[in-house]
Amino acid sequence: MSTLQVSNVHLESTANNRLQYVGSNTVNLYVGGTKVIDSNSSTIAITGNVGIGNTAPALDLYVNGSSAGAIGTLTDAANVAVDLSTFNNHSITLGGNRNIDNPTNLQPGQSGVIFVTQDGTGSRTLSWSSYWKFSGNIAPILTTTGGSVDAILYVVRTSTSITAQSVLNVG
Repeated sequence: MSTLQVSNVHLESTANNRLQYVGSNTVNLYVGGTKVIDSNSSTIAITGNVGIGNTAPALDLYVNGSSAGAIGTLTDAANVAVDLSTFNNHSITLGGNRNIDNPTNLQPGQSGVIFVTQDGTGSRTLSWSSYWKFSGNIAPILTTTGGSVDAILYVVRTSTSITAQSVLNVG
């Protein structure tokens, strides 16, 4: 095993964890014996752009292929906390009338969806704190049938403004 440490950068090389120089200023990265960055299909360019399935990314992040974001579960409570540093996509099953609080850790340009499910009883209402902005300044009226699902699509516009749109009765 060899180790290199330069100004807060620490690189430990073993058979399973290593950078492999393959020539022409390109490297492969192995973690746990698995190649996680292959210079033939992915790159981190000198510009800082990251390409996944792309060796010449023109954007900050370029994915050539499909990608997905996990759906995190929000905790049902009278006031529902949303931490946007954990997930972009969320789901919640309402067990009563609830309020979605202003999120924490939001970043302008961040986007996602909140799937809102009525519990078996149904007839639950949902209100939204001040950051949430809906068309005409009117929050949606949820589908109230027990087990129904509505989707709230959102984009963070500023650190205190989230543009949101509802898609009702999707499931």
